[in-house]
Amino acid sequence: MLIGSALLHAAWNTATKVARDKEMFVLATIFTSCLWVIAALVAQEKSFELGGRTGLNFAIVAGFFEGGYLVALSKGFAKTSLAKGYSIMRGGAMVVVWVVSLWLRAEHFNFLSLTGAFMVLIGIALTGIDRSKSAATHRSELFWPVLAAVFIAGYHLCYGESLKVGAEPKALYLTSLFVSLPFLFFTSRKMFWGRLRAVLNEDKLKIVFSSFATAAGFIIFLYGLKQSGPGYAISLRNSSIFFSIWFSFLINDKITKFQVLGSVIVGVGALILSLG
Repeated sequence: MLIGSALLHAAWNTATKVARDKEMFVLATIFTSCLWVIAALVAQEKSFELGGRTGLNFAIVAGFFEGGYLVALSKGFAKTSLAKGYSIMRGGAMVVVWVVSLWLRAEHFNFLSLTGAFMVLIGIALTGIDRSKSAATHRSELFWPVLAAVFIAGYHLCYGESLKVGAEPKALYLTSLFVSLPFLFFTSRKMFWGRLRAVLNEDKLKIVFSSFATAAGFIIFLYGLKQSGPGYAISLRNSSIFFSIWFSFLINDKITKFQVLGSVIVGVGALILSLG
């Protein structure tokens, strides 16, 4: 199920990459995802449990991080390839989570986690090797994926804390999505209605698919995180980096040999880091 979750996540990111209006596509996807989650809560007659005030607070903060991530996601994919952007976002997030965990929990890093973090950083550096582009272009391509990585780390940490105090995964995810929506509305406000009509006409079926994929994929991951522990769940979820490489070839995305190699190294490093 966790590997299936990884596949769904990489798939909806791919749908975002190929969308013409990425900001509006992400907004439509997340709004429709909320409807999927509400339908699941009603069908299963689940109580809207967030683990009290503590769980609610973490869910709200997670929503702020989620909103920032979704904005950075749409802007990042407008500048860089799927495999490069995706590997930086997911692998970089693992490094941030690791560093924050060491700081907050006063843990001692071990050889395995240090090796994984080093591999992620080396892999990210390799994805930037492209002799056809200037250093300034490379830096501009890195900005949004790196920022997205920080936001991903933030909402992962908040989700974990909310689950610890008893939050129900679907209620937690829905709360976070609702909080993130204003960020997406704000960045999509220019010529809003015309752009919305255009994206619904062009990408109607893709929105239905991607909204279901993001909702199902993340809810499955949260259940896995709750039942199997973070190391096992996150390591399997990071297999999505390898799926993103495969999808890059399927959509004929411009990707260099160094980007493929770098993405693979990032993926392996993220797996090692999550197990460490």
